[in-house]
Amino acid sequence: MWHAYYSVPVTSVLGRLACFVLSKILGCGSAERNWKVNKRMKKRSPNLANEKAKKQTLIYCRYQSLRSEHKKKQLSSAGKLWEDEDFLHCKMDQYGRVTENPMAVEEKEDDVRVFRAWAEQWESTTIAKNGCAVLEARLANKYGGLKWWDIDEANDDEEGGTARKGARKKKKNEPVKSIRTAHPTKMYFHPGGKGEGKNRYAVIGMMEGFDMAKSLKENDEFYDVWDRNEDFFGQVVEYYEDGKEVKCYEEGGECSSDED
Repeated sequence: MWHAYYSVPVTSVLGRLACFVLSKILGCGSAERNWKVNKRMKKRSPNLANEKAKKQTLIYCRYQSLRSEHKKKQLSSAGKLWEDEDFLHCKMDQYGRVTENPMAVEEKEDDVRVFRAWAEQWESTTIAKNGCAVLEARLANKYGGLKWWDIDEANDDEEGGTARKGARKKKKNEPVKSIRTAHPTKMYFHPGGKGEGKNRYAVIGMMEGFDMAKSLKENDEFYDVWDRNEDFFGQVVEYYEDGKEVKCYEEGGECSSDED
């Protein structure tokens, strides 16, 4: 550093030479990784000359570096900046509380799930035509397992509609409420066609009789699709009004649970 500040601006050759000669030696980890890539190039082409092998090694290392940066940008655009293991190394549990033993984090009886009842900024990420696995996992982590009421007014209607299987009989002018449960690991991908808007993910509302071991096509009669809009958020908030299982926070920082 001394030569970089004092020698390089004054001399044209010796100052730069001193920086190269006195620079920090290559670390063992970097050397091992570079040699590993070099062996991979040699294995593909045993007769590869040293100069060509060096160039291919540098190109391959640069490609892996760009690939890693691209993966970080994808995770960042989906709002997934940290992994669950990062909280353990910071001596915190999944709710951000400090723990004495970070490697033995257990659920407690007073743990309450927090749900932000609005479409957050990271949820409006542009989705490719084939979907985005990272964004789907992020959405499933937020919405998976939530429950809400579905008011079914099609039972025993005057136009001859049939009652849905499993629904109780309702009294006159009384809507029937059935429970929906969001799929814990999957979201429904809705490709946006002409005039339908952009591609989006919707919540899969599982009904009674849904078999997790079967595909969505096989469970066609036991689920429906819910868009992430104000009506959906309102139904989730209404279901968890007691605040015992999930605390729902509406946009603006207000908690809708009775306990707060």
